Amino acid sequence: MHFIRALSPENGVNVLLGEPKKAIRSMVVPIFVALIMVQLNNFVDNIWCSSLGVEAVSAVSLVSTLYFFFPSTGAGIGHGLNVSISNAIGAGDRKRADECASQVFALTAIIATLLIPILLLSMDPLIDLIGGIEIKDLCREYLFPLYVLCPFLILSNVLAGMLRGEGKA
Repeated sequence: MHFIRALSPENGVNVLLGEPKKAIRSMVVPIFVALIMVQLNNFVDNIWCSSLGVEAVSAVSLVSTLYFFFPSTGAGIGHGLNVSISNAIGAGDRKRADECASQVFALTAIIATLLIPILLLSMDPLIDLIGGIEIKDLCREYLFPLYVLCPFLILSNVLAGMLRGEGKA
């Protein structure tokens, strides 16, 4: 029964409206774990690519900086959504919080999906710009799935901001 109470929307709001230090601590741990997972992903990519050769490691290292653009964009939108939802909940307007969350989620999904063709068309000039001319094919192989799946990278952090806004880190 304690588990069901922990999942209720009122419990998340009570955490936010209650003791601020406890609310911050409850949100820091999930964010810390998420950041560790992102770094672990890059670490595993580099280890795996090291068996493929120097060029593969160079390509992964070069384009991994572009990887951070998508989660960072989602995190920025998620933080803004977090503030809007928290503000609406604090004002007692749960309907406004729900509307804000659904509008931001839908708009972000549409824009991120429309971004895919633009990213794919700008892939070669971007690789040239960041210095990957000699390893362009390897960079393309790593960037293609990243670009195609960018909406999920962005939306995962938007959803995380939505959950933090409701006190459910």
